[in-house]
Amino acid sequence: MSTNTGSNPPATPLDTGVPAFTPTANSQLADEIMAMLAEVEAKLPHFEQKHPTTVPFVRAHRFVPTPFIGSTINAVESNPSLQGVNKLDPAEGREVLQFLEAFAAVRQKLLSLSNAITFTMEARRAGLAASCLQVYNIAKGVVRDPGSADLVDHVTAMTQDLGRTRIKKRVKKPGSGGSPASPPLTPAPASTPAPASSTNQK
Repeated sequence: MSTNTGSNPPATPLDTGVPAFTPTANSQLADEIMAMLAEVEAKLPHFEQKHPTTVPFVRAHRFVPTPFIGSTINAVESNPSLQGVNKLDPAEGREVLQFLEAFAAVRQKLLSLSNAITFTMEARRAGLAASCLQVYNIAKGVVRDPGSADLVDHVTAMTQDLGRTRIKKRVKKPGSGGSPASPPLTPAPASTPAPASSTNQK
């Protein structure tokens, strides 16, 4: 019996109809930042994600005053009878307070960064969207020319994707000039004639 010792031909990739992802400069930069954030997350002590079983407990104790926590730690630290109940470790309690104080600035910075990233994305998208609307309005005029038949399909696709038939007037940018419209004048109420005074004739 003969055996085939030749190499098998390479398998043909399965065509799923989904184009292969091509990395871009932005996607590579985003991957680098995500890796850095993963390192930051790994460094956070006692890091916890929200969970349905722990959220009620956290909410119930959220508004216990910090000064009260500090005075309770002091009481346990100086009273052997309170230490004996084994409900609070003063050293651990002070470490938690130190953690809260130190990471308050980190939380604020991350919140500010998140808001700034969101606005940056929205601002870049707004600029691109404004340019696309200008091109669309120009294309609708150009397509009326019989020599622009190759543009008809593009204008049709843009119209369908836009999904609206009327474009709202562009909002003026801050500082672009122009005085606000004056409020409508309210007509003055009609004056009522004073009643004639009567005099007694002698």
